[in-house]
Amino acid sequence: MSLYAGAVLGLVAAAVLGLDAIQAVFGGVPSGLLAGKAYAWLPGIGAAVTGLAMGAGATPTHELIKALKEAKERNKARA
Repeated sequence: MSLYAGAVLGLVAAAVLGLDAIQAVFGGVPSGLLAGKAYAWLPGIGAAVTGLAMGAGATPTHELIKALKEAKERNKARA
């Protein structure tokens, strides 16, 4: 029950505050094919992912940050 409450509170906080960790890391919508299409189809997907990560607790949040950091480093290496 508390996991659901945390997820809902995280979603609400991210939506109200306009938090989007994915766009914050990449400086805008990521240029990857899948990410670009996801943002086109679901404009609030970044805020939803951020809110769910915030509401789920420390471990998922750290995993999301780690994955975003690795993706950013891969994009830098390609450029």
